[in-house]
Amino acid sequence: MRKALGWSVDLVERPKKPAPEEVLMRWAAEWAKEGVTLDWQKFMPQQGFVVLPRRWVVERTIAWIDQNRRMSKDYERLCASGEALVYAAMIRLMTRRLARV
Repeated sequence: MRKALGWSVDLVERPKKPAPEEVLMRWAAEWAKEGVTLDWQKFMPQQGFVVLPRRWVVERTIAWIDQNRRMSKDYERLCASGEALVYAAMIRLMTRRLARV
C-alpha cells in the first residue's frame, strides 16, 4: 500500500484468548519452584468488552452506511454500482450534517 498509494496500513487484531486459569496457576507454581514469584492473574485479559484502537471508526462508518435502506442488502450485480451507492449514502450523510451547521 505504501508503494502503490503512499498509505500506511496498521492491522488491528483482537486480543488473544488466554490459557485457562488452571494452566496459568500450574505455570506460576512451576516458576515458584525456580524461585520466581509470579501473579498469574496479571496474565488474564480484561473481562468484558475491550475497545480496539481505531477499529470503531470502520464499524461506525459501516453502521452509518447501513442506515440507508438500499445498502442493507447487497442487491447490486456490479461492484461499481455498489460503490456509487456508498458514495451516495456518504454524500447524503455529509449534506445533512452541513445543513445542520
